[in-house]
Amino acid sequence: SAFYPYQDWYFSKRWILEPRSISFFGQERVSDPAFARFFRAGNYHLWRRFEKARFEYEKLLENETHWSDDALFFLGRSYLEEGLAREAAGPLVTLRRRYPSSFWFEPSTYWLGLCYEELGEVNLARKLFEEIKTVQGLDAAVRLSRNVP
Repeated sequence: SAFYPYQDWYFSKRWILEPRSISFFGQERVSDPAFARFFRAGNYHLWRRFEKARFEYEKLLENETHWSDDALFFLGRSYLEEGLAREAAGPLVTLRRRYPSSFWFEPSTYWLGLCYEELGEVNLARKLFEEIKTVQGLDAAVRLSRNVP
């Protein structure tokens, strides 16, 4: 699923960064409209309604907000989860270029590597995987090294 690997981060960090109130009885009141749009996009994404999720992510990206890096990451993920690696690469490259200190920088590096691997650009993928200082990234780099002469 799109959100579960990062669930702890969302609930430990994002919920306390922004003061907001949400009513669970039919009316949603959110002090940050960008958060409301990102939350809506995330729900569509979680339920694999990718077209609607991508519409919300792209609307969120029309104006720079503190959710822009999140939107780029999950926009790229939504394309890749649907098997559209070429389309997924664009938002992930943009995230890496615009937000080098983002929480999503390293995860986007991994997912961009998966895009390149799927597109047959194995050397580019391996180079990205080698940048990642996690077991997941190193495992992917080693796996690709075994398959490339």
